[in-house]
Amino acid sequence: MINLRIVLVYFLVADWWFCEAAALENGTKNFTSENNIGNESFGNGGFESVLPRRKWISELFYEARTAFRLNSEVNAECKRDFDLFKLHLGNQSTWAVKMLESSEWPLVGILYGLVNHMGNYDECLSISSYGIDGQYCLVEAMYNYPDALHSEVVENPDEKISSWEVVSMYGKNPVRINRKKLRFAVCIPSSCTPTDLKISLNHTLHPIFNAHELNITIDVDPVLCKIRDKPARPLGYYIVRNLFGAIFFLVICGTLYDVATFTGVEMKTEGGIYRYFIHARF
Repeated sequence: MINLRIVLVYFLVADWWFCEAAALENGTKNFTSENNIGNESFGNGGFESVLPRRKWISELFYEARTAFRLNSEVNAECKRDFDLFKLHLGNQSTWAVKMLESSEWPLVGILYGLVNHMGNYDECLSISSYGIDGQYCLVEAMYNYPDALHSEVVENPDEKISSWEVVSMYGKNPVRINRKKLRFAVCIPSSCTPTDLKISLNHTLHPIFNAHELNITIDVDPVLCKIRDKPARPLGYYIVRNLFGAIFFLVICGTLYDVATFTGVEMKTEGGIYRYFIHARF
């Protein structure tokens, strides 16, 4: 009887040990799978492919914004003004901070469909310091993900799939916002041309995007660049100004004529000087 109890206890302990070992092994596998979600593409219940590590679009634009410099080889004034902007930005000068924060690079909401980043138009055009005026430019950027993963249109993609697949699918759906085409605002000195901005952006963005096997095209339409207009004076201003100018000119001419015709003999007579001033003034 005692031996039977010992055998029964032995089997119970062994069964408990095997169950714990199996649970520990399954937990380790699940933990490994969850940590690989960022590098896996989930299909219909299984792993389809392993994606190379790429930074997300907003990460790339953040890196580009930090590295961006207006460095025109043909426009020395533009380069000088931008260098002055960077110098004053280091000192936290108000006009330089305005130029920085009135720009809005695409850093948020791209996956959600926020593709127009308009910045602050009025703040940019209000800049006028050290002979530098603010110029507001709206930049158009089109990036392309060469090895798109999906060829079919899906209305509501699974949130576990790669964000790049979502961008690719929305780009093929005509009723959805195309996440590959972005517009963003850049505030630059008015001495810089749209061509200067386009060349500098290409010089900054292409190496960053190409390093992650992404292509990007930049376009800066001169029509979408704006400099503050000088206040136009109304027509009435010029009419009144010219009228008063003409009256003042006639008064001066009349006074000079009277002085010239008042002879020196009359000046020497009694009361001549007095009559001269009275005559000249009235």
